[in-house]
Amino acid sequence: MIPLVGAANDEVASGSDVITAVEETFPATDSAAAMDLPETDGTGELPLDGEDPAQDSAEPEQHPFLTVDGVPVDVHYTMYEGETTYVSVVDFVSAMAPTGTVTWTGNGVEVETGLLTLRAEIGQKYVEANGRYLYVEDGVLLYEDATMLPVSVLVKAFDATLVWDVETATIDIFSGCGALEPGNSYYEEDALYWLSHIIHAESGNQPLSGKIAVGNVIMNRVESPLFPNTIYGVIFQRNQFSPAASGSIYRDPSEESVIAAKLVLDGAEVMDDALYFNRVGLNCWAARNKTLVATIGDHSFYV
Repeated sequence: MIPLVGAANDEVASGSDVITAVEETFPATDSAAAMDLPETDGTGELPLDGEDPAQDSAEPEQHPFLTVDGVPVDVHYTMYEGETTYVSVVDFVSAMAPTGTVTWTGNGVEVETGLLTLRAEIGQKYVEANGRYLYVEDGVLLYEDATMLPVSVLVKAFDATLVWDVETATIDIFSGCGALEPGNSYYEEDALYWLSHIIHAESGNQPLSGKIAVGNVIMNRVESPLFPNTIYGVIFQRNQFSPAASGSIYRDPSEESVIAAKLVLDGAEVMDDALYFNRVGLNCWAARNKTLVATIGDHSFYV
């Protein structure tokens, strides 16, 4: 097990504090019911037509919660937030990169494996991995002394693949090259420039989810045959985005607007199909002709 460097307490509990995935996924057999023996004939022997209780008291077959390349992982902490499965960062790194380190920073952890540098801050809606920004919808969580991240986010950071075995309720992970491609080569400069600028111009004063939603609308238009197929083309399409006409598109974006753009380019989705947005309450064309699907901050989004 990789030690948590600099932690006030060890992340791995012991004794009754240990929570295993098997206990969470497969409830223990009711021992009282398992020991409910049939009546004897007075001699202490079972009646001839009685069934041997041993046939019904066998332990149910148990499966590992998590495997890496076919090897079961010793998972001490798991939890579920909505439909998202979280695991301890320490447990996951121990399985994927045994020589790596997990250091407590005071408000989160930093992972170093030689191939991957990952930073996660408690309560934050994203993690930074090799300069990439990966969305964590329900946030980085703390359970007991363990920093918890979604399995899917950690799998992406380590450039691994995940297979959910429905039959055994097991998450099977298959390792890749050990780390995702760095941000300085992954993010296309022109795309990041224009996406971060339109996000800032349209939603610089909105929460992170609102910034991501605006970015989603831009990317949804890029993918739609109804609009231009580049970020620049979408932004500067005539009579679509007022910042392009007013010149406010050229203002330097805030740090969070840049992060929001990177999150969108890395697949973060808040509005998976919206093609329009406008100020809440505005009597605009979209409000009159399209279907309202969500309101985030000061913006309404439509399909």
